[in-house]
Amino acid sequence: MPKLFGVLRLPCFPFSSESPNPRLSSHFDSPECLLNLNLLIQVPLATLKCNPSGAPAILDAMIGMIEVEGIKHAETLWSASPPLNEVRVLQRMWARAGVASFPEGCDVRVVAGLLIVFLHELPESVITAEVYDCFLAVQDCHDTNTKVRNLRHLYKNLANVNRATLLRISTMLRRFADAGTPEKSLAGVFGPLLIRTPPSMGMIRYFALPSITGSMEDMIINHESIASGLISQRNNSEKIKKKPDLTMEVRSIDISTCNATTNIVPEI
Repeated sequence: MPKLFGVLRLPCFPFSSESPNPRLSSHFDSPECLLNLNLLIQVPLATLKCNPSGAPAILDAMIGMIEVEGIKHAETLWSASPPLNEVRVLQRMWARAGVASFPEGCDVRVVAGLLIVFLHELPESVITAEVYDCFLAVQDCHDTNTKVRNLRHLYKNLANVNRATLLRISTMLRRFADAGTPEKSLAGVFGPLLIRTPPSMGMIRYFALPSITGSMEDMIINHESIASGLISQRNNSEKIKKKPDLTMEVRSIDISTCNATTNIVPEI
C-alpha cells in the first residue's frame, strides 16, 4: 500500500449488503476488498487514461458530475462526509467496469467523497516533492502579480498530467468559491490532499498544514490569473527542467536550488 503524508490512510471496507443505497449495493455479489480489479484509484496519475485536456478521464468524470449536481450544495458539499461504505461501493463498481459511470440516483455527495478518496490514495502528491518548498514559499510574496507569476511558473514545473490535474481541480474549486464556499474552507479540505510534505524532509507534517492551506487558498483566489497564462502540453512523461524563478520577495529561499534555507516546520 502506498505511504501517504499529511493525511491518514482511510481503511478499505469490504462490501456490505446493508449499504444504505440499494441501487449501488445491487452491483456486487462478493465481499472481497478491491483486490484483483481494474483499479482506477490507488494508481499513479501517469498510468490513467487522459482526456485531451491532459487530466485523467476518471477525474474529469467525477468533477463534471460534481460541478453540475453539486453547485447547488456549495455551502455544505465539502463540510460533511458521505457514508464511506457508499463511496467504496461506487469505487468497486468503477473498478469492475474499468470506466467511470454513475448509477441512477447516484448522490453527488458520494461522488464528492470518491474524489477525496481518489486524491487521498494517489501514490504520490499532485504537487511533487521537487517544488514543494517553492509552492509554500510563494504565499510570502506580498505583491499579487509576483505571486501569480511565480505560481504560474511552478505549475509549469509539474509533469503534464500533474499540472492538468491541478488545473482541473482548481477550476472546480474556483467555481465553488464563486457559488459561496469560502476559499479558506476549500483550501482546508484540498490543500493537504494536493500538497503532501515529502518524507525526505524529515519533518512533522502537521506543522506544515497552515502553510499548505495558505498556498492552496492563494491558488484558488488567483486561479483565473494563473490559468490564463498556462498552455497545457500533451506529453505526460516530459518534465520542464528549468528551476522556478522565485523573486526576492519570497523570504529565506535559495533560488538556485528551490529549497528553503530555513525549515518551514521543525524537524523531528
